Amino acid sequence: FPSHDRFGGHDLELPLFIEKISEGPRRVLGLEVPQIREGRRAELTVFNPLNQWSYGRDTLVSKSVNNPLMGCQLKGRVEGTVSGHFFKGAISG
Repeated sequence: FPSHDRFGGHDLELPLFIEKISEGPRRVLGLEVPQIREGRRAELTVFNPLNQWSYGRDTLVSKSVNNPLMGCQLKGRVEGTVSGHFFKGAISG
């Protein structure tokens, strides 16, 4: 993802966006920010910033259907998570 690209068409570059949604909340809550290091438990989110998809009832994970993004085309999507030695998700080509 080129550093000159902006995430979501806004003035927020992808690395800063990722920091704001991953490390920021942990700092506010006083939680440790995990680091990727040999011998440590893996806690990762696999994010594809180029995945374009439509948010609709068929993609809902929530019980709530009154979301203002319903029917919107979105760019960027979590494709899986790694917790310890386990991966959950589906990586697309």
